[in-house]
Amino acid sequence: MILLDQNNSRIGFMQQRPTYSLPQRVAIARQFQIPGDIYMVSPYGGGHINDTFQVETKVAVSVSSPGTNAYATKRFLLQRINTVVFKHPEQVMQNIQQVLEALHASIRAAGGDPYRESLVLVNATDGKAYWKKADDNTWWRCYHFIELARTYDFIATSDEGMRIAYQAAFAFGMFQKHLAALPGIKLFETIENFHHTPARIEQLKLAIKTNHGNRLSECSDELAFAAKRYAEGSTLVRLLSAGQLPSRVCLNDTKINNVLFDFSGSFETARVVIDLDTVMPGTWVYDFGDLVRTAACPAAEDERDLSKVALNLQLFEQLVKGWAQALETVLTKTEKGNLLWGGKLITYNMGIRFLADYLRGDTYYRISYPDQNLVRCRTQFKLIQDMEKNRDSMNAILKEYLS
Repeated sequence: MILLDQNNSRIGFMQQRPTYSLPQRVAIARQFQIPGDIYMVSPYGGGHINDTFQVETKVAVSVSSPGTNAYATKRFLLQRINTVVFKHPEQVMQNIQQVLEALHASIRAAGGDPYRESLVLVNATDGKAYWKKADDNTWWRCYHFIELARTYDFIATSDEGMRIAYQAAFAFGMFQKHLAALPGIKLFETIENFHHTPARIEQLKLAIKTNHGNRLSECSDELAFAAKRYAEGSTLVRLLSAGQLPSRVCLNDTKINNVLFDFSGSFETARVVIDLDTVMPGTWVYDFGDLVRTAACPAAEDERDLSKVALNLQLFEQLVKGWAQALETVLTKTEKGNLLWGGKLITYNMGIRFLADYLRGDTYYRISYPDQNLVRCRTQFKLIQDMEKNRDSMNAILKEYLS
């Protein structure tokens, strides 16, 4: 599958990734300071961007009986960084290192444990945070595996769902608060114009000219919906450019499944923010918005039945409550006043990105059926309609928790 850049130029092949045998995967894992005897390296998870492998090692442990050998299994996560998406992997890793160093220091200062509350890198044998495989020009990194933790892809509208929504928002908010003293301007922009709505609109206009397979005829309503909101697209970019919104260290990918829930204790707790590849300068307003987009709507991203796609105000309130508890004293007045725009514009961004990809012939996002990107677009646009309908109620909730 061909991947295009923002100018509709070919930049690589999304699907043609290197494959590795077990001995090759073990050899790669041994380039990192992983303790014990590595006996298995197997594919892990279903991520669309990087290739992830679970590394299992046999580590000797002490026992009370003399002359007895005992071993325990210890796990690590090995990842191949997708250099088609992330063209400067060394910058990605420098960003992650800076953020994790600051995060670990803040967690320790609060009496916490970085190994339970944060990602922790395993350095390569040469001391770097990554390893470059010279023969195929691939870039690799390794993390300690966090045991007794899991993610959620969406949240139900039950009492437990409300608790999970609050926990997730609080965890994302605390991640931001820990890093508030680290200026976003010191980080590299690893994906240019990632949340830049006017740039995404221009990409859509280019895709309209491409019109792969004469698909324009199938999405006239969606194109009209997008065009009607073109002027709103510059709202947050304009405030950032004017310095009215501060440049922050942002995750830029606050989907609900990017926080790990720790179930090692009596109560499950949102604990670790993961997937740091897009940590770079930005605005917390978009980060809040992406959380609302993915957590306040209990429907799949490609739900065909649009009657099921709606903003749940109870879930939204729990997200605001958790976010506010973590960040109320840190957010500026302008940030607080534009949080509604965050939800609407990040949802709009995703909608027009799905639509543009559909019109290009599905060159970026993986699909499992022919019109999936168009279905995804329609889901996002339906959610925007619900946000617009519930604007007053959402504003009232924001004002209740964010003075």
